[in-house]
Amino acid sequence: MWKSTAISTKTKLKIFNSNVKSELLFGSETWRVTKLNTNKIQTFVNGCLQRVLRLEWYGNRVADMWVGSE
Repeated sequence: MWKSTAISTKTKLKIFNSNVKSELLFGSETWRVTKLNTNKIQTFVNGCLQRVLRLEWYGNRVADMWVGSE
């Protein structure tokens, strides 16, 4: 689905924000907040958004893409 050109980027971002993020963070209020866990989550989110936005890995490194996806 993420590579499909039939679905707009805006729709893909809505799906990502409503489904993927909510599934990823389900139960997160009980997790210990550590730098390692935060970095793992951020890395996963950045990777997903790079696929959704069809960005190449090189030259598009963004420290925090989560903010831009909302």
